Amino acid sequence: MAEEKILLSGQEFTAVEIVDLTQSAVVPEHKVEDGYPVADHIFFQPAEFQLTLTLLENEIEALKQLYEAKEPTELVCKAGVFEDVVIRELTITQGGSKNTFRAVVRVKQILKAKAKTAEIPLQQLQVTPNENDDKETKGGNTAITPQTKQVPQAPKQPQGSQSWLDSVVSFLGGIFGFGGG
Repeated sequence: MAEEKILLSGQEFTAVEIVDLTQSAVVPEHKVEDGYPVADHIFFQPAEFQLTLTLLENEIEALKQLYEAKEPTELVCKAGVFEDVVIRELTITQGGSKNTFRAVVRVKQILKAKAKTAEIPLQQLQVTPNENDDKETKGGNTAITPQTKQVPQAPKQPQGSQSWLDSVVSFLGGIFGFGGG
């Protein structure tokens, strides 16, 4: 097997094999008025890899830290430079000798969104009364306080040192005929 040195987040590892390099593109199609599909752009799907690495004991911790960081990083190998990759899966087993280990690493490139903002001025809004409204309900810029109404069966507001609970008990006593009020 031919070994290859790779860089993952700037750290060098020995890759025994790089398999399943998957790259694809999507060509969305939209139907026009006549019903014919038209393709007007293309975008690339994120690349995916499966790497088999040979590790020494001191390299295991560095690889685990990259996995646990959950941060996009950079992969450099013979296939190219791939930015914004994350380790999706990490499997570590004992290698061929006492002090070597074998790691199967599944790496996926992620897409990052870029936010753009635009300032759109709104026209000056003006309130115009509706001709169908009567005089009392016409819109305008004056707010009035709603009228208060007394409900005959409502509990009275507590007086002085009387609590709300005492007020409610008194109210219920008046309705159901038990003590309290």
